[in-house]
This record gives sequence, C-alpha cells and structure tokens, in this order.
Amino acid sequence: MASFFGLTTNELIRSVKVRALVPINQDTFTEEDIINFLNDEMLLGLVPTILLEREEYLVGPAHVIDIIPNISEYPLPERSLGNKLREVNYRDQMGNEYEMTRIAVDDRYNYLMNTITTQNWKQFYVQGSSLTLFPKVGDSPTGQLVMWYYLRPNSLVKNDAVATISAIDREAGRITVSNLPSNFNPTSLYDFIKRKSPHNIIKFDIPVLSVNTTSKIITIDPSLLPESLVVGDILALAGETCIPNVPTELHQVLAQRVACRILEGLGDSQGLQNAMAKLAEMESKTQTLIDNRVEGAPRKVVNRNNVAGVRRIRSRIF
Repeated sequence: MASFFGLTTNELIRSVKVRALVPINQDTFTEEDIINFLNDEMLLGLVPTILLEREEYLVGPAHVIDIIPNISEYPLPERSLGNKLREVNYRDQMGNEYEMTRIAVDDRYNYLMNTITTQNWKQFYVQGSSLTLFPKVGDSPTGQLVMWYYLRPNSLVKNDAVATISAIDREAGRITVSNLPSNFNPTSLYDFIKRKSPHNIIKFDIPVLSVNTTSKIITIDPSLLPESLVVGDILALAGETCIPNVPTELHQVLAQRVACRILEGLGDSQGLQNAMAKLAEMESKTQTLIDNRVEGAPRKVVNRNNVAGVRRIRSRIF
C-alpha cells in the first residue's frame, strides 16, 4: 500500500508482481527488467501526463549563468527534461528580471544587423542544445541569464543502492547515513532526494570531500547543504533514486502501467485487458488529484505583453 512516504523501488517491484500475478518461478522478467520498465513508464508515460496538467510539478531550480564577455551561446541545463526550457529571463545587476522573447534562427536575418550590446538582452534563439542571446554579447556585459526548466526525474535503483540520512551536522558538513552503498566514493557526484511527498530532487550534482566507510559519514562543503534537507531524506548517486520523483498518489499508477507491460510480454490477453481497464480508471481518478493545485485561486489568463509590446519586469523583492 502507498503511504505517506510513497513506494520505494523494492515496494514497486512487489506491487508490480502482485498486480500482474507473476508466477514466482517465472524467469522471463528479472527484477532488473522490472526496474527498466519502471524507468521507461516514468519518462514515457507518467511524466507526459503530469506535464499536460501544466501545474509546474517538475519545474526545477533556476539555472543562473553570468553573461560572459563576447560569448553569446550558452548550453541548456543537462538535467532539463527533453532539453526544453520553461522560461528564459535576463536579470540585471539590481536583481530585476526581464522576460525574453524567443525568435527563430532565421529571424535574425530580419534585422539590419546583429548589433552588439552589453546589457538588457530582449531576445534569444535555440539551436541544437544551446541558447544564443540576440543581439550578440559585447566585451563588457552585465547581468545574468536565468533559465527555468523541467527537471528530469532520476532513474530508479534498488533500495540498497542509496543511503538514508540519519544525522546532519551543518556546521561541519558531515552527513551520517544508516547504510553506505558499496559504490559510494569521494570522486562521485550526489543528489539529495526528499523522502516525503512529492519526493522531489532537493539538490543535485553535489561533490563530496570524503566518504568514511567505517563511521558511515560523508563530508561535504557546509555551504552546499540545502536548508530543506532533514533526517530521513535520501542521498543517492547523481541521477539515481529509490523513490519516484513524483507525488505519492502517482506511484500506484506507475506500478499498474508496468504490470500491463508484464502481462503483454507474457501473452496474457485477458489479464492485459483487465489491467488496462484498471489503469484507465486509476489515471482518470488521479488526474483530479494533480490538476488545479490551488482550487481557491484559479489561474488567471495574463497578457504576456502590454499594448505597447513591452516585456514584463519582475522586480527582485528578496
């Protein structure tokens, strides 16, 4: 049963086996196969459903880049889902953010010249895996480029491949874990995962200073410890997790989707038909749980530009 803490990978595997009534002695699908199915269905089935609701579930932290002299092209965040962005802003030296407008690559020819500028960029275009500022960046730019994007969920691994945090010393940057996976080492990068719903990635790609296998203490730069990190949260290798990075209520749907995959592979037509009918019912009902996240404040349609076509400005208030 799903709980306040959701379903871990091991629990998802058990749930899939029960839903598909997989015989104990079958050797068609291993547990690794089921984990692969879980990851497939997460990215190709569950995530697109979540994005359709447009309720910002998967929007990660802003990716902020200082604009570099004479450099107009900047790579998209590696963790962005589908290499797509939610929004792009220019942040000036006062912290005010200006909404930028995307143009097509060939639209840059519609201007008499790509005038070099040193501040307040208004437009950009995307080419391949990079974002290019327009006009070109000069030799003394100011401000920052701010990219908001959908954060790709981490891949599921078995429970013993991640560590559960049992103590946090914020001053020394020491994290004590209840178990230490054998592949944890000082040269790897790590992610912090929220144990409770919505099981989001708190902070990612964190380097460590040391890993003490005897005391099970991992030391990192204290400045890299997130304020929201608490005892019970998960420490995993970068890109991994033992719990799906989506709200708890969707974990059962993920297990049902994989059960359908198993039944299809086993050639159980009747079982697959029943499982698909159950999946349709589950998806219909869970949709009401993830849409309109603030019912008392319905979203208002806002004109992204005023009558004069001037961009919106977001003054920094923090």
